[in-house]
Amino acid sequence: MKRKTNETTKSKKRNDRLPLVGLFIVELLALLLIFIIGTRNARSDSIYRMRDIVNYIGDQCILYDHSSYEESVKSLIRISEKTQTFRWLSLYGFDTVDEDLIKLFAEDQRMTGIILTNDETGENLFYCEDGRTADDWMPIIKNAASASSVQNKCYTDRIIEGGYCYDYATIERADHKGIVLCYFKQKASFATGTDISIRTLLSGYDFAINGTVVVTDGVNVIGSNDETLNGVSVFDCSLVQKARDIQNFGDLIYVQDDGIPYCAMRGKGRGYYIYVFYPMETAYVSRSRLMAYSVCLGIFLFVSVFLLQQRQEKKRRMQE
Repeated sequence: MKRKTNETTKSKKRNDRLPLVGLFIVELLALLLIFIIGTRNARSDSIYRMRDIVNYIGDQCILYDHSSYEESVKSLIRISEKTQTFRWLSLYGFDTVDEDLIKLFAEDQRMTGIILTNDETGENLFYCEDGRTADDWMPIIKNAASASSVQNKCYTDRIIEGGYCYDYATIERADHKGIVLCYFKQKASFATGTDISIRTLLSGYDFAINGTVVVTDGVNVIGSNDETLNGVSVFDCSLVQKARDIQNFGDLIYVQDDGIPYCAMRGKGRGYYIYVFYPMETAYVSRSRLMAYSVCLGIFLFVSVFLLQQRQEKKRRMQE
């Protein structure tokens, strides 16, 4: 009889544990479901935020390119007007044209250099503040001479080399057979203004993602909200190198740099490449909070059910 009572007691204890075991299993399944939903929502939110940044920076690149183009046109018009003025003065305003006169006019008009060729004598007169000579410009002068089929036609162009921008204009001489070339030299970043504008934009804009935004021209980093990356070659930026494998612009991939996992996205705005890196710890913070709240709620429910069972068990024993 005693043995049968013990068996009945053990059976009751097992039956009392079933709700707890069932609740534990349900909570585990619920946590798994919450984890999956939280991951999906956090990923979707990250994609939305990062695409918004890529599109915004892309639009700014286009605006800056338009602004840069307008400034380029204005600069070329100015150098063209100065070149035509010099040509007119060389015919009607100067008694003699020599290198002293060329230097005086160039300095007065704030030009970097003026070159005069004379096909009759083969003598070239020039003044180049930046240390160049007529020989350095001879390929362009020869092209201009062969293209000068229309008299008084002024040709202008811009070349960028060695980090500098050269706006120049060429026209046939009026006093002798030859070419007049005038040019203005400045740093390429100042000439276009794009690099500085984008760099200023990124350093002053709050992206609210605690991440890194990088804009490159395919060779160098021309702007980033991380000041240490500005001007760095893309081949020396490990984060950019890992994200260059993104085939489709706007896709999200996961990369790791210095042991830190990131969500990465690549975009393009005109001739610029835009990279956004979002630390996964930040990207999935909403999921982490949701999981923490869910675990706390699960523990609270489990403890509550356990205490309720203990209370009921105590009452049953007192009744026996």
